[in-house]
Amino acid sequence: MGNVEATSNKIKENQYTTDASPSWNGYNHQGKVGIYVVLKMIEKIKKEDHSRYELELEWFEDFSIKKDDLYQSIHQVKTYSDTAISKYKDAIWLLLAKLLDFTHISNAYLHVTQSLTNSENIRGRLLELDPPTVVSKDKDKEDDKKRTKSIYASPRECYDKVDASGKYEEVSKKFFLYNYNEDQNYCSMEDIEYLIKDQLKRLIKENVTEVRVDRAYHYLLGLVDKNIRQRHNNIQDKTRENIRVPIKFVEIQEIVENNFETVSKEYVSYHLKNDFNRITNCLIEDLEVDLEDGIIGIEEIENIRKLVNYTNQLSEEDFLVFCLKITPDNQVNMEIPDQIIKVIRECLHQTSLNDGFFEILKQVKRNIDPERLIYSKKNQDGINMNYLPSTIIEKFHRSRTARLANRIVNNAQPEMLNEVDNIITKHISLPFLEDPHVTSNVPDPDIEILDQNYHNRITKIKKISLIDLDTAKGELS
Repeated sequence: MGNVEATSNKIKENQYTTDASPSWNGYNHQGKVGIYVVLKMIEKIKKEDHSRYELELEWFEDFSIKKDDLYQSIHQVKTYSDTAISKYKDAIWLLLAKLLDFTHISNAYLHVTQSLTNSENIRGRLLELDPPTVVSKDKDKEDDKKRTKSIYASPRECYDKVDASGKYEEVSKKFFLYNYNEDQNYCSMEDIEYLIKDQLKRLIKENVTEVRVDRAYHYLLGLVDKNIRQRHNNIQDKTRENIRVPIKFVEIQEIVENNFETVSKEYVSYHLKNDFNRITNCLIEDLEVDLEDGIIGIEEIENIRKLVNYTNQLSEEDFLVFCLKITPDNQVNMEIPDQIIKVIRECLHQTSLNDGFFEILKQVKRNIDPERLIYSKKNQDGINMNYLPSTIIEKFHRSRTARLANRIVNNAQPEMLNEVDNIITKHISLPFLEDPHVTSNVPDPDIEILDQNYHNRITKIKKISLIDLDTAKGELS
């Protein structure tokens, strides 16, 4: 491609580019669909050509496939529950406008999670629909947030461009609903994991095991998540000229070929983050329904959204710290390799997250420090008191609560609780963890090495109080 043509393309690209990485993470549906498409392509492309291909996320499109640094296919991913083609017309016109402007793009695909009505005649049906709505450039910022893409290329502008060109028939022949399997041109958010794992089995072939497939799956999600975080960091770094961070097909192929026999902290973090993303997506959907029904207010959702967006940006190590901190009664020593896998079993259960941790965030209408994960407030003596929301949802029982207190005191990462004065639980209040009404003998933890300061930290932990949600709401109001 000549320099003039390349420069022209770059200018036109800027009309359509967008970046949502601050609120996007590698564990959502778009990221998984992108991985699936690449795995399908890897099966068909000669291995020696893998180095020519890249996956680009959330820039020119929801995701794109590039070959030799040129866009080969572009992909929009929609998760609407609506099956009417009219719901998707804005996305389709945007894809068609890009096909018009960039003739070297071979295909454009729309990915949907439902079987669309009359999808076999989608090109004809599109022309029968009303054009996209004209969006005023003078609308307020709240309306702009609802726009499908950047203000430089609205769906109506894309429609007008294609209509004026007289090339609708030509460009529409390059547009397709993505076909997943046996003429099925949709894939639900629940089924995409199964399709990815099935494709991994096809690629791994005779060496396939369920454990290897599961680990490869989560490492692939982690690869996407790292890519999103890296590009977000590049955006924040104003000195960087190129903020794009593509994922090369060879990186994905390496994960497919790696056996991952040893369980690592990275794998556990990838696994937990995928679970966390699934749980929080469902929770926010439920809260939005509650908001529509007038059951809760916008502030109760925003506190949760802010924290979820913050956790999306955490590194693997920091996300593990987050998981362990909100479960202060966990019995995991991350420095002992055999215990790492216990994190998956003992942290982030859906019920304890929803009914405990997020219920606290919803009801305590106060901004939380996301980095330290605490609420702070001065007491009557002017001393700053710190409150940690937790996943603890058990009711008080003298014996069970004693065991709970012991587990917190014996936490293998006591430094995580150094700043904490009160742990917020759903139902339990306890003045301090070694309260004689509950337990008078807190045993030493069963670990091989105790550093010099360990017992000092344990003493500090014993002074932490458990405080029930209703009491915490009163103190933090």
